[in-house]
Amino acid sequence: MICAPSAPKCMPIKGKSATEILARRIQQARLRVPGLSQRALGMKMGISKDTASTRINRYEQGIHAPDAQTLVDLARTLKVPPGFLLTADDALAEIILGFARLKSEARKELLEQLRSALGPEQAEQVREILETSVRSPTKKKTIA
Repeated sequence: MICAPSAPKCMPIKGKSATEILARRIQQARLRVPGLSQRALGMKMGISKDTASTRINRYEQGIHAPDAQTLVDLARTLKVPPGFLLTADDALAEIILGFARLKSEARKELLEQLRSALGPEQAEQVREILETSVRSPTKKKTIA
């Protein structure tokens, strides 16, 4: 999460680790789907029925954290943005969920309102972060 030093709400919930926050969000998203058990969630993700319940339970208890691909699979299966599963801030979680449900035109309007509220300098800083080029990992060359 990228935050300004003066943004206290951007810090994790006091006393909660990233794994605990992720566990809470996974459970919140699963419980909002009527009748979706841990086993059913795991099986929808392609986990074998023998281990699906245990694996999802360990994620929800914060015993284990899913790797990045599993996190994306969880989000897709639960129909929530991956960012929702990662944020410690409940207000930001609500914004992420709400934004994901907006139609394209409403998203554009909301982004314009956000840019206006940020002001030109901060809006430009956000744009610069988004435009920063990140190199993708390169394959190691082998010498024959």
